[in-house]
Amino acid sequence: MVTSKSHLSSAPPLLLPVSIHKLQNSNQYHSPTLKFTQLQPKPNVLPIQHELHINLNATQQLHGHFIKTCSNCSYQVPFAALESYSSNAAIHSFLITSYIKNNCPADAAKIYAYMRRTDTEVDNFIIPSVLKACCLIPSILLGQEVHGFVVKNGFHRDVFVCNALIMMYSGVGNLASARLFFDKIENNDAVSWSTMIRSYDRSGLLDEALDLLRDMHVMGVKPSEIAMISITHVLAEVADLKLGKAMHAYVLRNRNCGKSEVPLSSALMDMYVKCKNLAYARRLFDGLSDASIISWTAMIAAYIHCNNLSEGLRLFVKMLGDDNAIKAVLER
Repeated sequence: MVTSKSHLSSAPPLLLPVSIHKLQNSNQYHSPTLKFTQLQPKPNVLPIQHELHINLNATQQLHGHFIKTCSNCSYQVPFAALESYSSNAAIHSFLITSYIKNNCPADAAKIYAYMRRTDTEVDNFIIPSVLKACCLIPSILLGQEVHGFVVKNGFHRDVFVCNALIMMYSGVGNLASARLFFDKIENNDAVSWSTMIRSYDRSGLLDEALDLLRDMHVMGVKPSEIAMISITHVLAEVADLKLGKAMHAYVLRNRNCGKSEVPLSSALMDMYVKCKNLAYARRLFDGLSDASIISWTAMIAAYIHCNNLSEGLRLFVKMLGDDNAIKAVLER
């Protein structure tokens, strides 16, 4: 395990002076993208209920502000929504996440390197974001270094950090390390199992995915909705109708009513189509209480996949008469 700082990038370069005052008290960048659940507010300040997302230019301006002020949190933060979060760790966490959201994982990694070099606190809430950056770059060396830091500081007992490590190793193409770490986790949750199964599926290792699925069943782990979608996709790829029907029955017994019906039902429809059973796919589609554009598209594509073009065309014409489906198309 690599634990030294030899692979950590140098400090982020000093950004040119920018007009920070233009961003003060601005609501321009509010949108439901970036969560603040990991940041610690000042005492006696009510938690912020909304979320904030800022674009790359604004992220760089905020970054420049904290470089210019030497990360002195006594200076006014140039975003009203951030004023109640004043610790260095909180601000650096925000910058890391924002750079990732703006498709700049290398810059996020530089923030982490700067935190390590300046002995700024790196907690278990920041680590998953850093590991995501490692995955997006991709950088196995930095990922291994973060792994060493995790073990050294006892974060390997945190299930969210563990799942992030599995995702990181899978994302950089090192499934052997992902599985080795997965097997060492004492209390794997549904996300851990789902992540490992999905990783095998994406790499085309369907036999390994099925073996893990059986182990999951033996261990009595109840899969989440995301896990059930991943499992259904594996069964679709191997075209195992018997197991697919068993999965469908499990979903019917355990699903929650509401919005979760659509992606899971679409995955089951795809599974039946790949098992060459259009009748079950159509029955599932007809049983949807409120078919979405995704469901319509999946069913139409199923008929086309099976060379039943006339039925696909009839279903397309029927979709045109569905107000909800047309509204969903127009809103895209």
